[in-house]
Amino acid sequence: MKPGGRIAPLTSADQESFAAVMGRAFADDPLFLHLFGPSKSDRFAAKRVRLFLTLVFKKALLQGEDMRGYFENGRLAGAYLAEPPRTSRSGMRQNVKLAGLLLPLLFRLPLRSLGQLNAYMRVTRNAAPVTAHHYLAMLGVDPSAQGKGIGRALLLDLFGRVHAHAGSQGAALDTENRRNVDWYVSLGFVLSAEASLGGLPLYCMHWAPK
Repeated sequence: MKPGGRIAPLTSADQESFAAVMGRAFADDPLFLHLFGPSKSDRFAAKRVRLFLTLVFKKALLQGEDMRGYFENGRLAGAYLAEPPRTSRSGMRQNVKLAGLLLPLLFRLPLRSLGQLNAYMRVTRNAAPVTAHHYLAMLGVDPSAQGKGIGRALLLDLFGRVHAHAGSQGAALDTENRRNVDWYVSLGFVLSAEASLGGLPLYCMHWAPK
């Protein structure tokens, strides 16, 4: 089924919708369950997930990352967040602003979750390709809108962003869900590495334009 909506950049006005949609999209994700607990049945876990997604959104907005959403009848149905290749280091002013924006949120997340998240980032970034690339940090579709081809449309949109970026030679991602691997392979990704974090399997993948 072809989706019938539109893809557009997310703005500050989309923060709450992003956190709600991605929270539902990742409710059964192995990494989210590992970091925060079952958000469907535990209101404290749901609060931690919302805080984390708010943190992710604010960081992406401040740093100008590719954060784009699929809108269906004016409502957000799915989104992706991709970090483009960095051409220069962030300025001191931006770093101070980022710290001031995110630290209050970070202090509200459990130390255990933050420690596990840092360990995850170390493992996955070490497995990333050495060539300049977009890093697909997150792609999700609201469960109520799945099965319409929205995820594929979002991924193809990312490919277009890669092609348009003179300094990017592809895209990389990590998934903890084995059944996602075949879907990404069907769209041109290859499995480049496998790792483990506290018993949680990690599948690192890479896509390069032809």
